[in-house]
Amino acid sequence: SRLTGEKVPEAIGDKALFRAYLPQEEGRIYLSSNTNGLRKVWAQKITDDVVDIEVPITEDLVPSFNLFAEVFNGDAFLTGSRFVDVEGKKISIEITPSTLKSYPKEEITLSVMAKDANGNPIASEGSISVIDKAILALRSYKEKTMFDVFYPKPSQYAMSRMTSADSFAIGAAEKGGGPGGADARPRKDFLDTAYWNAFVATGSDGKGEVKFTLPDNLTTWVALGKNITRDTDVGEGQGELTVSKDLFVRPN
Repeated sequence: SRLTGEKVPEAIGDKALFRAYLPQEEGRIYLSSNTNGLRKVWAQKITDDVVDIEVPITEDLVPSFNLFAEVFNGDAFLTGSRFVDVEGKKISIEITPSTLKSYPKEEITLSVMAKDANGNPIASEGSISVIDKAILALRSYKEKTMFDVFYPKPSQYAMSRMTSADSFAIGAAEKGGGPGGADARPRKDFLDTAYWNAFVATGSDGKGEVKFTLPDNLTTWVALGKNITRDTDVGEGQGELTVSKDLFVRPN
């Protein structure tokens, strides 16, 4: 017996369609969809050796789920599973500095653009931190994204209700600078974090903006943005800018 996928869902609101080819023409097929917990269990009556299975894609199935199917042929249970990815609930954040090359103590504007999974502007709230790139290089700040924290991916090897059974396959689904160079004053304002704002909102046009004054560091700054919407769509992004002077001396 085998179970094949007819369609891969691409977004919330789609329907995943599967077809089971069974060694029997009667009985029941037991199904469950699982993310990091059991979401739904149901059964369908078998009236032919081919059974169509439909799974509506809802928000609670983000970012992916396991579909388990089980049948009893009179002698033993047959089981199969299929891992399905679901798109949605992720937004993108673009951070653009007013200039890519700056001078110490220059005022900088960071423009923020938030877009939903379809690339449309979206209202959101979040934070922006501007951190010395050398500091970030010392730690693995990219290990776990904000999306992974809110929507952790389930294991592809989760077990169904039957821990001992023969198996059948669930088939693959178808389907610049400024005048600061002349500044001769001694530099003394050195910071690891140039800016931090825990509340940066983007409007319905997806746009937001913050302004701050750079410290004296000659370095590359990384602006990190993490945002969330009212519907708990989440995402993050970053931008960079370099701070330098027209002339500086390094000792040998």
